Amino acid sequence: PEAASGATSETERDEIVINVFADGRLVLSGTELTRDELQVALKAAAQNDPETPVTIRGDKLAQHGQIVGVMDACGQAGLYNFAVGTLEGT
Repeated sequence: PEAASGATSETERDEIVINVFADGRLVLSGTELTRDELQVALKAAAQNDPETPVTIRGDKLAQHGQIVGVMDACGQAGLYNFAVGTLEGT
């Protein structure tokens, strides 16, 4: 017999983490990107796996519209599995 609780039916997905700073900077995996560059990266991730999880972390002083803009970019790219939080220490 095999234990089902230790087995996973799917391979573990790579998570995308996008940091949004108060000054409007967007950082993906340690690399600062323009909104257009972010859109390209998100589209590529969606083509690879549309279920890729995305975490959007905003500086507490970031404008609400900046966060919503990143959420919209995710949706336009076809990524809907996202969460929003705050950057630690900001």
